Amino acid sequence: MKKFTYAFLSLAIAALMLCLVIFPDRYISVAREGITLWAVSVLPSLFPFFFLTLLLTKMGALGNFAGAADRFTGKFFRCNGVSAYIFIMSALSGYPVGAKLISELYAAGKTDGYEATRMSCFCSTSGPLFVMGTVGVNMFGNKLCGAIMLACHLISAVICGKIFYKYGAFNKMRTTLKHSDNTDNILYECIYSSVISIICVGGFICVFYLLARVLSDFGVLCLPTALLKLIFARTGCSDTAANGFMLGLIECTNGCKILAEMPCAFTAALACGVISFGGLSVAFQSAIYLIKAKVNMKIFFLSKTLQMIISFILCFTVLYLTKIF
Repeated sequence: MKKFTYAFLSLAIAALMLCLVIFPDRYISVAREGITLWAVSVLPSLFPFFFLTLLLTKMGALGNFAGAADRFTGKFFRCNGVSAYIFIMSALSGYPVGAKLISELYAAGKTDGYEATRMSCFCSTSGPLFVMGTVGVNMFGNKLCGAIMLACHLISAVICGKIFYKYGAFNKMRTTLKHSDNTDNILYECIYSSVISIICVGGFICVFYLLARVLSDFGVLCLPTALLKLIFARTGCSDTAANGFMLGLIECTNGCKILAEMPCAFTAALACGVISFGGLSVAFQSAIYLIKAKVNMKIFFLSKTLQMIISFILCFTVLYLTKIF
């Protein structure tokens, strides 16, 4: 099975490279669009928080909070108090900071695969600048809509954390978060690490933006998109909703951009669901870190799928009742 998977991936990668060689004008411009989308919409939203949250981590500013939250997280999520710290950092910074912190905690021997899996269910979230700023204000043109999307997104993450809280054993640990003893180059280290992280995010966005366009051009997405159009037929925005949602499952930012072309309660709720799932682009970014922490990836993907459904239902209900659109 593993050999078959690698063979299939190799053929898919070769086919993608062949497309770039045969249609360079088409797909070089598509790659440029992906990079532009990252530079204009994602970079300004994420980079400041990448830097500031890393700086807080280095200084150990939230170490006391992690200790204070230990009792609550132990009962509610069956996780040590540091999980509250990771949740807050993820909620402030966005993908893939939560996954990265879980991986670092595992590498330090301060958690195990079971707890890391439970934490991944609620500590993998988008951040306020992306949800409220990029999607809410820049794309949908509505700050209140962005705030509702963010609230529903985070609430759905907490619900998923509770749903999977019984997974595996719970090993009670005293986890402390101390500030770095070597503070001589703390600003340089934070800037350097943040730059590398944000460039990696841009790389993933570019690759999956390109992949989505290739799949769309060659009709691979026609059948699932057509089925979504039938499902969304009575919404009045079936074409935009189906295309945006389908592409959003591959690359989140592009999907939200398309959904925002016809702003309404339904497309905004779909965007909230897409953000909660993260798309394959974010999933692969997170997987790079979570696999190192021995996270059960089946549980992780199941939790992200449930989070997408829950956040959509919550967001659509609130937007429909408040008549924002």
